[in-house]
Amino acid sequence: MSKYKEGHEYGIDQREDMLTVVGQQHTHNWSPTLQAKLLKVNKNTCTFRIVESEYPSLNVGHSKRIGNTFLCPIYISWNTFFY
Repeated sequence: MSKYKEGHEYGIDQREDMLTVVGQQHTHNWSPTLQAKLLKVNKNTCTFRIVESEYPSLNVGHSKRIGNTFLCPIYISWNTFFY
């Protein structure tokens, strides 16, 4: 496992890991554009905002949903950033 600070390895505390990437945009299969920005880490879930994809074809038909938010369990959110 890779380390991001002394004495801590990714995966030991997934919630703690997620707090280090708040504000970052990443691929996310639950987003209709396959891109989402992590807004907040809650107790058991993460809040994401749907953002435009860098591939215009993925945005077609989803323009009204861009900017909406959705929740995803921490264990699934962790996989999008660290696996």
